Amino acid sequence: MKTLTQTSFALAAIAAALTACGGSTTTTPTTSVSGSVVDGYLSGATVCVDVNKNGKCDAGEPTGTTDVNGAFTISGVTTADAAAAPLVAQVPSTAVDSDAPTTTVGSNFVLSTPAGKTVISPLTTLVHQTMLKDSTKTSDTAAADLKATVSSLATTTDVFADYVKGNDTNAHTAARVVANSLKANYDSVTAGNAGKDTQVAITLGEVAKQALMSQGAAPNAALPVGSEDPATLRAQIAAQTATAAGATQAVTINFDMVNGASTTVHCGDPITVANTKLYDLTNPAAAPALMATTTAQTTPGQLTDTRFYVANIVLLDAAGNSTPLYMTDNASQSAAGGLALIDFGHNTAAPTAPIACTNTYNTAITGLVAPGTYTGISMTIGVPVRSADFKTPMNHVNATATTSPTPLQNADMAWSWQSGRKFIKIQFRPTAALITYAANTKLYGTSATADWNVHIGATGCSGDPTLGNETSCTNPNRLGLKFDGFNANSQKIVLDIAQLLQNAELDFTYTAPPGCMSGSTDPDCAPIFKALGLDLATGKTLSGAGVQTVFIVK
Repeated sequence: MKTLTQTSFALAAIAAALTACGGSTTTTPTTSVSGSVVDGYLSGATVCVDVNKNGKCDAGEPTGTTDVNGAFTISGVTTADAAAAPLVAQVPSTAVDSDAPTTTVGSNFVLSTPAGKTVISPLTTLVHQTMLKDSTKTSDTAAADLKATVSSLATTTDVFADYVKGNDTNAHTAARVVANSLKANYDSVTAGNAGKDTQVAITLGEVAKQALMSQGAAPNAALPVGSEDPATLRAQIAAQTATAAGATQAVTINFDMVNGASTTVHCGDPITVANTKLYDLTNPAAAPALMATTTAQTTPGQLTDTRFYVANIVLLDAAGNSTPLYMTDNASQSAAGGLALIDFGHNTAAPTAPIACTNTYNTAITGLVAPGTYTGISMTIGVPVRSADFKTPMNHVNATATTSPTPLQNADMAWSWQSGRKFIKIQFRPTAALITYAANTKLYGTSATADWNVHIGATGCSGDPTLGNETSCTNPNRLGLKFDGFNANSQKIVLDIAQLLQNAELDFTYTAPPGCMSGSTDPDCAPIFKALGLDLATGKTLSGAGVQTVFIVK
């Protein structure tokens, strides 16, 4: 029996004999790759040579880890891969940024840079994203496009440079804006999208670039703009691999509205809402105070408006794959925008006049999907900044322009240029007059505007849409819905007014105008946002224990 040593000698002898006979042994030449990962300098990030160019670090790909200065060295890289493969930096929530060295970054995100570059930053990530989206782009042409598109980078000579070392303040601040957006969306966009790494990278890059463009020539990294609801991100990813030409299966998505029961209600129908008494109003000379113990009450009245926008509908199969719904064009929905306005009727009379509701409704969305069997649905309640394919401007377009998607040409749903649209407009008129509190006089009175309002829209917006600029908001307030169990042939998406209003005091308003107008400090908004599953402070869709209770499947 041969020992390991005897076998080694035998192999050596064979190799020597081959060499003597003119044979040869070859080895693949290797090198090392060194560089840095910069937002500020990021330590604790994993950097890899992305050999298969899928936008993440896979097992077997050469890797390194960044030090306190953001520096890394990766050894054993083939010279071919070093020249042709991009670099990817996976930044965990535990990484530390030299811009804020006493804490961790707090959120996962990924940065990248094109092949041949060794600085990895949010700016190089935008360049790489452009190359992924358009394969005809080189790193140089994609970088030139970025500088031409983003005004804050006009004075930056080289977007691949270390802007911290070069003391390029504008580039550094712009990079931080991009990083904020990447961090805000990364976990939402990667959930349920395994194997779609290129599409994920493109989506994250596009949303981040919109956020950066909205801030113009003087970016402000303190504004956490550029976050999106999960349904919008899901639709943006699905749009990259689907085509309208492949959608031939007709689908109708039906909606309904109830008040805690199965009976449909519309504008003008008498209803009684089981809600909550929150404030002590017994002392007319004092500011209203929250009661130590809230009590249940009922408030009779009528709905005077119930309209909301629906966008980014995708159907889900049993495996969780997303297929976009391509809407047909009509007065209430837009194929180009993938947007519809659901309408359960609205009052056309003056606020203090008797209610005169429309009796024509729009409670269904029609369209086409790729042939298949679908068991779930995802959608956004609200108007995104752009359509899922990024081509059509949406929320901040001019309501009076005939070039705007048809559902957006509705003056009643317009809010302001920067804020865009009222995503949800629900108004309830109590039978008894609303009680209001005037902080300046500390007096109670009755409201000249008779309705208790729920107007949900984006707030804290940057960018000037009147100049055609991108716009992005600190509080997007778009609600992402996802129902894993939904059959379009037999079920509806139902809005339950009782769930929306159950913890609101509908016969009193703390601030004018009455009700919730999406203000993050408005006491009237707290119970409404909680029911909708929206974070009042950030405008982001909540999950887990905070998930919405207003929309259900029946």
